[in-house]
Amino acid sequence: MKLVVLACPRLEEANWKIAEKLMEYNYEVVFLPYTEVFEYFIKEYIEGTPYEELLNTLIKAGLVKNVEKWERKTKPILEALIRVKKLKKELKIRCYIDANYASFFREEEKRILDLTFRGCLTGNVEVEIWKKILWKIVNRMIKEIECETETIIRDLKRFKRGICISGLTEIPILVRKLRDFGVKVKTRFIFTPYRFTPIEELKNLMLSCFLKNVDVSNSRVEKLVRMHLSFIKDFVLKCESLDDAYYMWVKSAKLI
Repeated sequence: MKLVVLACPRLEEANWKIAEKLMEYNYEVVFLPYTEVFEYFIKEYIEGTPYEELLNTLIKAGLVKNVEKWERKTKPILEALIRVKKLKKELKIRCYIDANYASFFREEEKRILDLTFRGCLTGNVEVEIWKKILWKIVNRMIKEIECETETIIRDLKRFKRGICISGLTEIPILVRKLRDFGVKVKTRFIFTPYRFTPIEELKNLMLSCFLKNVDVSNSRVEKLVRMHLSFIKDFVLKCESLDDAYYMWVKSAKLI
């Protein structure tokens, strides 16, 4: 079994780069980082359902709430898969994210958002609350990656070659577990060079420490949270998109 894993950040521009890469590789099945409920609708769209019909169905089903955001994130990838499907009639689509995990992640992200804006308003960093939320997230993430690995392996066994889209934080664990199952994995980082934002750096740190079963110092957490608050106040709130905020931040700090 062979699998190419495309690792990418949560930037809109990265989705266009993924779309380009989907045209380059030879594969029989593609694993998308969407919840399983999307799989049927994506297959229908790839098979010829008009885009407006697809979008209206997803909106009515409550699966898409922010149309503009969903389109920027998803449409380039779906359009690329349509082109791939024309060349590879037997192409299979699999969505490998568990719906319960996606719901959990959204709720925890809301809690992080609340903490962030509270910190921006007061200037205070509630370190213990930050750590509690992040420990909870990384613990659940590790368990979820194990389930995702099993899902991917189960479907990949039926094919010789596959391709998978993954986030940057998850990629080291996902690749290691796939290799443990005997999968020949090639990792391709789509958006390079890339500088982790402060909140991403904090999550990576917490994940690393969780895997090593060691604690993270309060001072380190506070430092990264304060950097995150500055990133939000000085860049995100002043820009129209995360991409614009990211590039302004990188340029101002000369990080790349």
